[in-house]
Amino acid sequence: MKLNNKSSFNKTSSKIELGENFEKRLRLIHIEIEKLKKDKISVYSYIFIYMIIGCIFVISQRNFFTDFEIAAYKRTSWPLVLIFLGFGLISMAFSKLIKRIKNEKNVKNEKEKIDTVLNKHQIKYSCNVVFGEKYHGNQDVNVELKSNSEQLKDSKITFQV
Repeated sequence: MKLNNKSSFNKTSSKIELGENFEKRLRLIHIEIEKLKKDKISVYSYIFIYMIIGCIFVISQRNFFTDFEIAAYKRTSWPLVLIFLGFGLISMAFSKLIKRIKNEKNVKNEKEKIDTVLNKHQIKYSCNVVFGEKYHGNQDVNVELKSNSEQLKDSKITFQV
């Protein structure tokens, strides 16, 4: 007969200890959520503008594709430069969009993991994130956490991002 040395863990136990790392992760994920909300308009504006400018460059050189029988010595390299520039701007816009979507998905998954742990232990919380002034690329972010449980203590911490 073989003994099982694994310890048992009651998943619905109310005696959970949430460490400082968990609380820090919770605060940081809320900072990321707020940054995504804050940057949404500027990111989508960037994508839209780069797509439009790229399309204008490519469409403006449509004669390059239709009048291809013109002798090579009469051609300049400008149409090709504008076409490549247009496709480059379009690809930059798509890469920014893909990066944004992946970042949103990662943040959402991380928050769901945290919320799953807290929901198992019936811990409700609210988190308020306030961005301070930006000085030389650094910004203070105040994160206020309030909870209905002793395991997740009420606190107000300032991060520098």
